Amino acid sequence: MTILHSDRAHVFVHRVTGTGMERRMWFDMRDVLVCGNTIYGSCETRVATSTAPGCPLSSEHASWGILKDVCTGERDNGDYGIEDARGWPRLSFWCAFETQDGSPRRPVVAIAGGLPFSPLNNGISSSDFRCIPLRPIWRGVALNSLIYAGLWTAPVCIVPMARIGVRRRRGLCPRCAYDLRGDFASGCPECGWGKGGSEGGVGRA
Repeated sequence: MTILHSDRAHVFVHRVTGTGMERRMWFDMRDVLVCGNTIYGSCETRVATSTAPGCPLSSEHASWGILKDVCTGERDNGDYGIEDARGWPRLSFWCAFETQDGSPRRPVVAIAGGLPFSPLNNGISSSDFRCIPLRPIWRGVALNSLIYAGLWTAPVCIVPMARIGVRRRRGLCPRCAYDLRGDFASGCPECGWGKGGSEGGVGRA
């Protein structure tokens, strides 16, 4: 649990993280009272508003959702929010929940920017609700795309090169695996590899 201070808001954030996921609940505590670790509508002690500038979210966590905008005062989205993000190795998509009576312990009644797996209005709280987020986190989408593209490209390039190397060591045609008995200079009588042209030059190397 974290309390984020800014010059326009005093935000309480509860984050649940795991492999490829983050779910966070936040409260603008300018009008909400806190007792211990529980949010109440009334309490003897009011949390004072900080005058510290900025919104101390990391660049990754500030790249999605509306928490950063609320913290900096750029958006007034009410007193609370529940947001869910998914993606691996970086978070790539997010969505937001709406619950009954605005409490995170109440059933989820609506979802913005996501495809629900769990039924709405069925008594399932935000902590147990399951969905597929659809709003992109562009930084995560870009980085994950580069990583996955590299993982797919490497086998596509490495496997053929390794297969050619193995065939040449066995004295076979690099293209069709015909047994040349190591005579690469004459080319392949089966498929025509090394019989002239650019391939012949490469084959005789």
